[in-house]
Amino acid sequence: MKYLFSSAISLTCLVITTTANIALSQTQNFTIGGNEPFWSIAVSPRGIVYSSPESKKVSFRYTQPLKARGQTADSLRVYILPGGNTLTIKKGDCSDGMSDIVHPYSAVFLYNRQVLAGCARTN
Repeated sequence: MKYLFSSAISLTCLVITTTANIALSQTQNFTIGGNEPFWSIAVSPRGIVYSSPESKKVSFRYTQPLKARGQTADSLRVYILPGGNTLTIKKGDCSDGMSDIVHPYSAVFLYNRQVLAGCARTN
C-alpha cells in the first residue's frame, strides 16, 4: 500500500511538473524586430504589441500559441490574432541583416495583408 501511494504521488508530481513546463514554454516573453521597414513586437501574457515608427502601436490580447503537430512547443509557435493577423515564431538562427547578432528565433508577422519578417529573442 505504501508503494502504491508513493507511486501515485510521484505520478501526480510528474503530471503537474510537465503541465507547468508546457505552460511556461508557451507563455514565454519575446522581443521581435525587423527592418526595411523598422518594426517591433513585444509578446507577453499581458498582450502582443506591434509598433513601427510609421504607425501607432497596435495591441492584441494575448492568446495561447498553436504548435506544430509532432514538434515541441518551443520549435514553432503560431499566434492567431484578430482581424486575420498571424504571428509565427520559429526556433532557429536568424540574422537581422543590420548587425552581426544572431538571434535564436525567426518571426513572420502577417499584418493587414503585409508580410513582415524578422528575428526574435526571449526576454
